[in-house]
Amino acid sequence: SPIDIVLTDIRMPFMDGMELMTVLQEQHPYIRVVILSGYSDFEYAKKAIEVGAAGYLLKPVKMEQLTDTFEKLVGRLDTEKQNEMRRAALVRKEALLSKFMREELLSRLFKFAIPEDEVEQSLAESEILLESNDFQVAVIRLDRISLHQQPGTDRSLKLITFSLDNLLHDLWDVQGTGYHLVDKNTAECYLLAKAKINREDMLKIHDQLSNFMGLFRSTLSISIGQPVRRIHEIWRSAQSAIQALKNTKEENAIAEADSEPLDGEYAVPSATEDGRRDSSEERNHHPYIVQLAKQYIRDN
Repeated sequence: SPIDIVLTDIRMPFMDGMELMTVLQEQHPYIRVVILSGYSDFEYAKKAIEVGAAGYLLKPVKMEQLTDTFEKLVGRLDTEKQNEMRRAALVRKEALLSKFMREELLSRLFKFAIPEDEVEQSLAESEILLESNDFQVAVIRLDRISLHQQPGTDRSLKLITFSLDNLLHDLWDVQGTGYHLVDKNTAECYLLAKAKINREDMLKIHDQLSNFMGLFRSTLSISIGQPVRRIHEIWRSAQSAIQALKNTKEENAIAEADSEPLDGEYAVPSATEDGRRDSSEERNHHPYIVQLAKQYIRDN
């Protein structure tokens, strides 16, 4: 509402000040009401204060009183607005950090066989819920970029990845299907499903994203990885989907991974004798939350 403060008399035709204040509280609760009353309405004005009026002025009103009342009220409104802005800023920062941690964990789940006990804490920190007995990963590529190696300018790539991130949030995450991750360098997208992926659902996602072909300037191809049963096996589904996509040289394709299981462990960080991870990516893993905080500070 563009109105911040209402100054109203107690006695008016059609609707008195108390009725007006009640309506304003219901329809515009952020509006502050100052009651203007005669001496005979003093008790009435006190009741108005009790039910939410920001103040009252007794007739005849002197200019000094009017100015003083409004200056104090404006000061309170300014303070409330500043506090609200601080709260909103904290909420935005918390959301950014949560998103960053979620992307970090998803990136690791798609690449590594992370021990289950290690995953539990990371899931809580990143606000990811993966209570399921079935997981499956699908990968989406923009054929122009991934197949024909034509990424365009940095600005256009940022616009594309930003758009994909928002679209998939609405088309995938919000639906409760699972979580998504967009690679900012390649615009490839990873969809983690908390159940077995239905091919028809992927066709629907393909069609919905294809409506933005003018923005992407590219056809889309999707591959569906192998289903897995445990969280620390999600990397298998992701890597099988990536391999299926690499094997697909056609544009606008829907591919499925070979049913044969992958051999060995893919990019699993080795452990030293004292149990610490020893790969270059994981060497500074402990404590993980500290590394995330440092990365967030560097990025922002």
